[in-house]
Amino acid sequence: MRQALVDTLGTECAPVWKDLHAKAMRRPDAGALAMFTPQIGQSYDGEFMVIGRCTNEWAPLPEFGSLADALPAGDGTTQVERNWAAPKGCYPFCRSNFWQVTRVVANRLQGAETDAPGWASRIAWSNLYKLAPLAAREGSVATTDLELQRFQFEEASVLLAAELRILRPKCALLLTGWEMWADRFARHLSWETTPVADAGWILASGTLGHGIRVVIAAHPQAKPNRRATAERIVALFKELGGTR
Repeated sequence: MRQALVDTLGTECAPVWKDLHAKAMRRPDAGALAMFTPQIGQSYDGEFMVIGRCTNEWAPLPEFGSLADALPAGDGTTQVERNWAAPKGCYPFCRSNFWQVTRVVANRLQGAETDAPGWASRIAWSNLYKLAPLAAREGSVATTDLELQRFQFEEASVLLAAELRILRPKCALLLTGWEMWADRFARHLSWETTPVADAGWILASGTLGHGIRVVIAAHPQAKPNRRATAERIVALFKELGGTR
């Protein structure tokens, strides 16, 4: 299943990626940009996809000339699986609030214990925006500012729509926040969402088309009650009918 999805993404998204890559390389600071392509676990079963804001310390843009070069291949392991224990020089996935919440949701959707292993191989992962500045130093965080969001929004929205259509998860979790992040994509791609009342930093839920149920929440960094909120996210997916 995974290889077929990778092949389809490569075929359908490559022209958009090539255009975005070429446009980005014409920027004066092109060498300081990083790019992101979706990650698909070897055991991805169409149950769950998580979507973040933008890449953090991925790979320098000039390394990738085509989508085929960027999509994970080989043994099919994702960056999350390979770097969960945070080997030297790698992003510390195991210490990330984003990934701690994602692990709970992924496991609980399967009826597993919150800390059960194997969850990362079953999920797909993407970001709203595909280009971001390279972090200035190891361990620092770089994010996509408004200028860079505007620069890539057209291509990013086309790519995200294609990823959702091809990967077709039953449940999609956006840990992005609403204003300045998910809201623009929701309007442009005609997502049907409604606010979630009295749910802390869970913001909205609804549908994205193709039978995909979505929950949108703030980025978990420094947010309280992360594990309890993750359980509430799972409950919302169940209420939406988006779980097996």
